Amino acid sequence: MAGLIDAIRDLMDNLFHRDPKQIQKRKELRRIADYLKSVRPAYYKPGNPLVLPGFAAILYDFTKLLLPIHNLLSKTIANPDPKLSALYKNYLVQSRLPEKERNKLKTFTYELIQERILNSVSPESELKLIGNEFQSIMRLFSTPEFGNFDIEYNQLEKLKSLCSLDYEKILNLFDSKLRLSSPKYKPSFSPVPAEDIINDILDIYYLIWGFEISLGIEKNLLLLLERFKKTNTEEFKFRINKIINRLQQLLKKHLSSTTLLFLIRAIKEDPFYTPPADKEMHFYLETYKKKLTDQFQHIRDRIMRERREDAIAQDLKSLFGNAELLKVQGYSEEFNDILSEDGFETFKYIKPLMIVKSFAVGKFERNIRENVNKLIVEGYFESEAFQNKLSNLYYTCEK
Repeated sequence: MAGLIDAIRDLMDNLFHRDPKQIQKRKELRRIADYLKSVRPAYYKPGNPLVLPGFAAILYDFTKLLLPIHNLLSKTIANPDPKLSALYKNYLVQSRLPEKERNKLKTFTYELIQERILNSVSPESELKLIGNEFQSIMRLFSTPEFGNFDIEYNQLEKLKSLCSLDYEKILNLFDSKLRLSSPKYKPSFSPVPAEDIINDILDIYYLIWGFEISLGIEKNLLLLLERFKKTNTEEFKFRINKIINRLQQLLKKHLSSTTLLFLIRAIKEDPFYTPPADKEMHFYLETYKKKLTDQFQHIRDRIMRERREDAIAQDLKSLFGNAELLKVQGYSEEFNDILSEDGFETFKYIKPLMIVKSFAVGKFERNIRENVNKLIVEGYFESEAFQNKLSNLYYTCEK
């Protein structure tokens, strides 16, 4: 019967509407309406368009499932402390390494590398060996074990974004008394004018587009749980598995990107409308590898620089005696290490600057400056041009 009615509608459209675009638009809107009629519980009432309590009920169920995941993510990769957040993100990468290499990675610190070099017969050979060990671990990040890492990590990022959405604000449109902090409350949802909620549905679609909860999410959540709890987590593993299965069911039909897209198009009465979607791709593995390489390079450069500086220790003692080199105000090795750990460019050539400062204050000011001044002012120069150049350079340095 429905097919006959549609055929009659198509005939009338062809007879009275000559614009093919309008004919196609009406056909597509009917197709969307038929799809939404098949959704249970019902989401949408056309005419004076309303989004129905059925949509709120599904969204409420979805929100409750996300709450324990949100709690886990907010303490791990979504932690407001960027250092803690990075720690858990790094763990997702490191956990894919074999245990031997994972433990080896922990030895590439300044203190442990310096200790190996000091205890070695040939520091140069030892430093080269350490570099080879580091590169062998870095090559593991290009093996099949890491082939899908960024895809799976991006799905986790999408889940994190979904968890951060203000669902209580959306649900309050259907029931103003609902509070997510009161799990025993029994909501009583009422229909909402479609225009009042369209922007919120667009936000949900933006995040759900391209989201597939099966792509490594459960594995990554269990890894975060393992790192966070550091105890037996069998009960939590069972809970997460149940949550993931239920989320898959909801996302397959009730909150699929197709269902949300048709709901949006029905509200906007535009069957060809394409909402914005989150298509950003995070390449975290490459970011992690670069940071790891930069840190190792910084440590290696620091050790080599210190070895060169130690080589002139006797010359410095002859020049300054037992006096310590003057410090550069505001600088410390601890601060430099923090910059390196956080991925910032570090200060270099501090030791040469300390030598220059110590010489300027301890030697030049006390023993040399007066004689140089006298030479510049009273000295006889065969070349006046050279005298002017020298004096200009000297007074510029004094400033």
